[in-house]
Amino acid sequence: MIDIGTVPLKNSISKICRYMDCYTDVGGACGEIEVFEPTEKELGYPIMEEIKKDTKEYTEDGEEEEDDSIVEKQYRVKKKTRGRWEKFECKFLFYTQYVEYKVSHYIDKAFETMFGFVSVLPGAFCTFRWEAIQGDPLKSFFKGLDSDKHSAKEANMYLAEDRVMCLEILRKYSSHWVLRYVPGCLALTDPPTSIVELIKQRRRWTNGSLFASWYVIDHLNLITRAGHSCGRQVLLFILYAYMTLNFVFSLMLVGSLFASYFIFIEASFDEESSLTKTVLFGIYPALIIIFIIMSITKPIEVSTASYTIMVILFCTFIFISLILGLSSISFYEAGQSTDKQITTFIGGVLVVGTF
Repeated sequence: MIDIGTVPLKNSISKICRYMDCYTDVGGACGEIEVFEPTEKELGYPIMEEIKKDTKEYTEDGEEEEDDSIVEKQYRVKKKTRGRWEKFECKFLFYTQYVEYKVSHYIDKAFETMFGFVSVLPGAFCTFRWEAIQGDPLKSFFKGLDSDKHSAKEANMYLAEDRVMCLEILRKYSSHWVLRYVPGCLALTDPPTSIVELIKQRRRWTNGSLFASWYVIDHLNLITRAGHSCGRQVLLFILYAYMTLNFVFSLMLVGSLFASYFIFIEASFDEESSLTKTVLFGIYPALIIIFIIMSITKPIEVSTASYTIMVILFCTFIFISLILGLSSISFYEAGQSTDKQITTFIGGVLVVGTF
């Protein structure tokens, strides 16, 4: 399975297929995905933006009458030359997504493959054994097409249909299929090149993965009906406990960031600077509230500049927390730690756990 915009590198397809041939109990496997690095020539190309045309029809009385079907389908293309900010934004997002993809494969997928279950085989580059996906796994993969018949929970869950199908393969009745990550099978994919595109992509991924992860955790106990050995089932239940803790922690992510930020500010300022601390404490919740209001009131395309500013502010808060945490750790190692700095050291551990 290869997405549009993904290019497997030399020998990647043959290598992952040979792996499937060697290990007959592997029902699905994925390779390693990297992002395309934009060249200077590509950064100089104009940005192509689609803008909806205003198509209106008039009745005999001269009143305007909109045809929604025409409005939704007709667009015009606007060319916009990349400025310095767009070029910097594109390069910055490339490097951040490059690191994120590497961490996801080298840590997350490499850890999960030891237990025989990779929670998600990315549809951008993966392979499945036909015998393993026949029946319930294939039905669950295409179930998202009937979106009109789904509840809000199911509609969000099937945004990440690959996660649901991976569980169905693992728990397939009287079978002992496992899912693996095959390092070295590289494929390049084109990443979002602007903050707005990245937010839209991650919003879709987050909604799908959140509900699909809850579905996987809720139904992982059904692996007992599959044909896995006792040892494999023990390993899978250990992974089940890890996934549950990871899911709970992801729900507290915003609060964890604020807790670490609170600890650092509390330890870095004296009691005399109470006004400064009050202002700094109030900025983060205010940004969260503004961000929520923006998300539910306006489309992201309308507020491009506002979302970009919000992302920069949140990044600033994270970097401030990291700098304060590293400074407190240096004092702690030098033997000059106070009670406040020890507390900040604990906050530094919280930040590392958050990331």
